[in-house]
Amino acid sequence: MKEIKIVFKTLGAAAILVGSFFGTLISLEYFAQQNDAKPTIQNSIASATLVVDPPSLRECDAPRIAKITWNVSSTGVQSVKIFVRDKKGREVLFTSGGSMGAANTAAWVLAGTTFVLKDGYTLNDITTISVKSDRC
Repeated sequence: MKEIKIVFKTLGAAAILVGSFFGTLISLEYFAQQNDAKPTIQNSIASATLVVDPPSLRECDAPRIAKITWNVSSTGVQSVKIFVRDKKGREVLFTSGGSMGAANTAAWVLAGTTFVLKDGYTLNDITTISVKSDRC
């Protein structure tokens, strides 16, 4: 129960966010009381989707344009940011938007490019997807 109150206070900094998450927090609190389990953010975002098209590229392909599509509407997340993560773990903001959307990259996507979908308010990771790498 204390953990939920801490989360609530942290999220309480934005009135809009509190309003949008109020029902979720109540259901998490109920879950914790019924199952003696600690609620986690991960449980509330299990139905988020992040899709990259094309889903795979050959290692010898030139950089390509890709379409990124996301949907977190069933999770209660109102705003997202999508980052590109390099091989050293550094992240650069690619785009941001609402709970559902799509965006096209320029011609810079290669095999192995990783996209990270984050909550737009907390910047917590929601999910990641990488362009699969096929041999030439």
